[in-house]
Amino acid sequence: MTNPMTLKPKLSTTTVDLSEAPQAPNLRTYVLRETATALVINSALSLAFAALVAHGRGVVPLWGPGGMAIDFGPQLFMMTFATTLAVTLITRQRLRTGKMTALSGGARVPLPVPKVALIRAIAFAVLVAIVFWPPSLLAMSAAHVESMASPAFLVFKVIYGAVVSLIIAPPITLAALRQ
Repeated sequence: MTNPMTLKPKLSTTTVDLSEAPQAPNLRTYVLRETATALVINSALSLAFAALVAHGRGVVPLWGPGGMAIDFGPQLFMMTFATTLAVTLITRQRLRTGKMTALSGGARVPLPVPKVALIRAIAFAVLVAIVFWPPSLLAMSAAHVESMASPAFLVFKVIYGAVVSLIIAPPITLAALRQ
């Protein structure tokens, strides 16, 4: 009788090449990647547009023509519009090609989400501008900010763009995955 402790298992030497198999990233990885991409792009765009607002000015006021109060609205709208349009179209392409799988079930958004990408981008952009613009102005007023030196304004707008991206990109990405 053979001692079971001395048996050596035979190992298969078959190899499987997975380099050609499509690998869909997991949900967390995908949402984080899309959020990081939105953060970088929106921060860069925020810097570019803030530079246009601050160009030739030593100080940017909170209120009045060319002030920060007016700049918040277009910034919020454009960041959300561009993020929604890009993420929706890119995610749809990835879903069609099998590089990502659609979400099903789970918590649903209580609002209807338009199917047409352009209409979705406009709707989300309007919603975010309406929701974020007033609190942004209230926060600036509560902090007694009446104006900012142009360099500080540029830094502030980059940080603001990054923070807004961190808030808006995950739900935009999840909505795109729930096609």
